[in-house]
Amino acid sequence: YETTSGTSPDLDHTFTTHGTVTIGVRVTDDKGESDTETRAVLVTRAPTVTVTATPSPVSLRDDITFDASDAVDPDSPGAPLTFEWDLENDGTYAAPGPSSITTSWPTAGTRTVKVRVTDPSGAETIGSVSVLVRNILPVGVLAATPAAPTAGEATALSAVGSNDPDGTVVRYQWD
Repeated sequence: YETTSGTSPDLDHTFTTHGTVTIGVRVTDDKGESDTETRAVLVTRAPTVTVTATPSPVSLRDDITFDASDAVDPDSPGAPLTFEWDLENDGTYAAPGPSSITTSWPTAGTRTVKVRVTDPSGAETIGSVSVLVRNILPVGVLAATPAAPTAGEATALSAVGSNDPDGTVVRYQWD
């Protein structure tokens, strides 16, 4: 036996490979007598996950969809997985739900969204993606009168219909 925990009956161990491994323990009493016990243990791998965000970046109050549907259990491809989302990056995960989720934010900033993916054996992994939630872009509207001017003719250009859905247009530049 390679490892001893001294007089403690407990040992923390990290398996470095997956598959079936045999573990064993030898116990020795105060008279020098010993007994061994072995057991086969299946060491699994955690699911793999990539999280995508569409669109990214996203404007304030616009929907953004996070998708982790490419997640897979490497030990059992096709096995059902559970998905729990943390949309606020605060460590609080919602109840198990779908592999994709749609949300929006009322304020600008960088947001990190996480998903915890768990396979049938209980192995889990956490995937994350960061997105920029930006100010809603202003909308430029351009009108020309006449609409089809001839060379040398004076043309009135107007951007009076332009607007900023979450603020005020503060500058017009012409080209």
